[in-house]
Amino acid sequence: MTNYTTETYQTKRDILNFCNKISEGIFKPIKKLTQDIVYGLLSSKSCLITDISRELKEEIKLSNTVDRLSNRLANIEREEINKIKDNYYKEVMKYLPECYVIVLNDDTDLNKEYSRKLEDLCVIRDASSQVERYVNGYKVCEYVALSEKQKTPISLYSKIYSTVSDNFKSENDETIQGENEVIRVLKDYGKRPIFIRDRGYDANEYFVKDIKEDNKFVTRLKGNRYLLFKGKKR
Repeated sequence: MTNYTTETYQTKRDILNFCNKISEGIFKPIKKLTQDIVYGLLSSKSCLITDISRELKEEIKLSNTVDRLSNRLANIEREEINKIKDNYYKEVMKYLPECYVIVLNDDTDLNKEYSRKLEDLCVIRDASSQVERYVNGYKVCEYVALSEKQKTPISLYSKIYSTVSDNFKSENDETIQGENEVIRVLKDYGKRPIFIRDRGYDANEYFVKDIKEDNKFVTRLKGNRYLLFKGKKR
């Protein structure tokens, strides 16, 4: 990877420093994999292995780089993934407030409109389209936190799932799994979340859970939601 400018070199060095922090305590091949994947993702702005491989500009055939990354990803151990996650949380917690953290919960999707053979493809509403349309793809449960000084939200939880996979229960269940993980992680660092949700999460299941567990939340209500205030329906 050639460094053409001081700014490019500084950016690359920052990426490598970050990767070294989140891969601390794991074997060197996985540490190298982490560096390659993170750099390739940011440089190519793509999650495709072929695009990531091109950005690495290795002095071997592109197919060999693709095979190397694919094999390493396929054989990474669960313990190594958990170690990377723990290191990541340790690093990003430095940028979050001391006590209460504003956490935004809003699902997104992966559009795989032209895919036919990917496993567990489900039908999703294409959120990026100006008109209502449904395509093949996957749903993504996402939780991000707001920091005190950084403009970009910090990811705390991200999970791709399919509504047709064998272990799928419901979208509400996926959301609650994510919420529980966020609560657990923040609690480990002496912090508590304030969940901010759009009207898609105006559901009694969430309200009952959060009130019972004393979780703080703000939810934009649907137009057909009524509240009881001083005995009157408002």
